[in-house]
Parts: sequence; structure tokens; C-alpha cells
Amino acid sequence: MERNGFDIDIDMHGVTMRYGDKTALTDITVNLKAGRIVGLLGENGAGKSTFIHLVAGVLAPSQGDVSVSDARVGWCSQRLMIDWFVSGRANIWMGACMAGLKGRQAQERTDWAIDTVGLNDAPLDKTPELLSGGQQQRLMIARVLAMDASILLLDEPTVGLDVTSIDRLGRVLAAKRDEGKLIVISSHDFAAVEDIVDDVLLLDNGSIMFYGAKDEFIRHFAQEEQLDITIAPGPGHIDESMLPDRYRLTVDGTHLSVRQPTGSPLGPLFEILEREGMVIEDIARKGVTLRDAMRTFNAHKHEHDTPAESAAGPAEKTA
Repeated sequence: MERNGFDIDIDMHGVTMRYGDKTALTDITVNLKAGRIVGLLGENGAGKSTFIHLVAGVLAPSQGDVSVSDARVGWCSQRLMIDWFVSGRANIWMGACMAGLKGRQAQERTDWAIDTVGLNDAPLDKTPELLSGGQQQRLMIARVLAMDASILLLDEPTVGLDVTSIDRLGRVLAAKRDEGKLIVISSHDFAAVEDIVDDVLLLDNGSIMFYGAKDEFIRHFAQEEQLDITIAPGPGHIDESMLPDRYRLTVDGTHLSVRQPTGSPLGPLFEILEREGMVIEDIARKGVTLRDAMRTFNAHKHEHDTPAESAAGPAEKTA
């Protein structure tokens, strides 16, 4: 996507990053383009923050090339990066100044950013130590938004935010995406970014395990789905040994929680319950989520049988 005469993208080719004898990223090749919100996912230590720091220009790679289009980059660090000696409002105003705004325009952009992250009632005329942890996090996000950057790098932006603030952030980022921005969100809180991201870039031990659309990621890795079944009180009994292979069962009184291969027909399970004298009163089929997909990935990884090989292709995605 082109903005102001240039293409907005992040391009890494053969990037390796070492800290002494520790390798944080290994041979990373990927291209991220505008108009998408990319969820940079992985466990602690997977290499997410290093990836962000390389794109932000804070670090130079040990090997390979990192190319960021000639666009303004806004970076919200995982650690609090706030000027503690000026007011909260001044922190955000500096973001507007970085965008080249002055006078009334800078003040209007500052007001917009404050309203956008919901800090209108915060004591922004005071220095930031008087703000709560969640307010300080929103302060950093507001400063990045005030910069009007074409590329937004948000490292664990949901830490310390309540549900309302996360929902507000999601709406703001969706609007920025629709304007043609490229947004990268690093997170290990899969539930918090579930409804925000379009694509998933999964890192594990410094390597890309998957890059592609979120729905592709879920379909590929979430190999189980959950059924919550309520049965009528009665003498019927069931245990996991009665179910087909790859089914898992948890029983809590009249509530059954069944994990089965994704997309399995319900008929065989219903037949077993009926045969055992059970009457179904209610059933809910839970949709699979990013967390489910990550749970499956981690289970395979710990069994030394990761499904990463068949996911290698999407890592070369360029659109």
C-alpha cells in the first residue's frame, strides 16, 4: 500500500541477532506490508522484543538486513519509556511535535490522542508518577498515536490495561489499519489480541514458525475444539475410555467438557451418551481461539513433534 509516494513495509532478510553467545533470532526472512495488524506471538524469550527493537532501529542485526520503508515509525516499548520530569500532557504533546506539528495543530493532536485512549479524566497536568500503571501504559500509546506514524510497533501494549481499555485500543488500531498503517503488536496475552490482529507471526526460540492470516493459523494449529454438555440428572455414567481416540473428557456432576478433533461430527458422541442412558439438556460448541492454537503448538513442541514444518510456507508471505 502506498502513502505519500512510498510503499510502507518492513522487510527482513536472513536476520540473525546475537547477544554474546546467546542467539535471540535465527535467519529471519519476512515481509510485512501496510493495511494489516500483525500479531507477533510467542512465549517469553521467543524473540518478540528483539524483533521489535530491530525494526525500531534500536538494535542492528548481527547478520542479515532489516529494511523499513521511509516512513515515520512509532514505537511503544514493553518497558515504560516516559519523561518523568514533565507533565503527562507534555509527554503526549512531544509525540505531536515529532510529527512536525506546531502550535494549535500540536495541541489539537494532543487532545485527540488523550481522548482516543480515554485519559480525559487523568491528572495529565501533573508528572506521570501520579498516574496508575494502566494510565501510564495508555500515556505511551497516546504519544505514539500523536506521532501519526505510518508504522506502529507496540510491544505488549495490553499489559496493565483493563478490558474496556483493550477494547478501545482495538477500535483505534482498526481505524489506523483502515487508513493504511502497518501495525505490529507483540504479545503473549493471546486472549487480549484475539479480536485485534489480522495476521499472526509466531516466533519460537528465535525462529519463525508461522506467518499468515489469523484464521489460517487457527485452522492449522487448533486441532481440538471443546464441547460443553449439560445432561439431565440420572444414573447414566461415562468416562473417557468410552469415547473415540483423541477425545478427552472432564466430568463435573451433570456437566461434561469434551475436547474432540476440530470439526468432528457430533453424531457418534450423541450415540454414546444415549447408549449410556444420558439425556442432553444443553450443548455449546466453543469456537477455537488463538489460545487453543498456541496450546496445541506448545503440546507438539514439548513432544518434539512440532507441526512447524507444514507451516513453514506462510513465513514467506509477502502480502
